[in-house]
Amino acid sequence: MANDVIQKSNGSKNFIDIDVDLKAGESEQEIMEYINGVIGTGTTFIRTSGGFHCLVSLKEHLPKGWYQQIQDHN
Repeated sequence: MANDVIQKSNGSKNFIDIDVDLKAGESEQEIMEYINGVIGTGTTFIRTSGGFHCLVSLKEHLPKGWYQQIQDHN
C-alpha cells in the first residue's frame, strides 16, 4: 500500500533525468561538453554501463529550447 501511495503522489520535480546511450564511435566527453554548453550549470553526470545519465536541476535557470537542442544533437 505504501508503494502505491508514493508512486501516485504529486510531489515536486527537482531534476530531469536524460538517459544517453552511446553508439560505436561516439565520444562520451564530447556529448557531456555539448550538454553543458546548451544548459550551462546545474547538471550532474552519472556513468552507466552503456552511456550515462544527465541529471538536470530544475532549480537553475534553463535557456529556452534547451531540451529540443539536446534531442536534435547528432
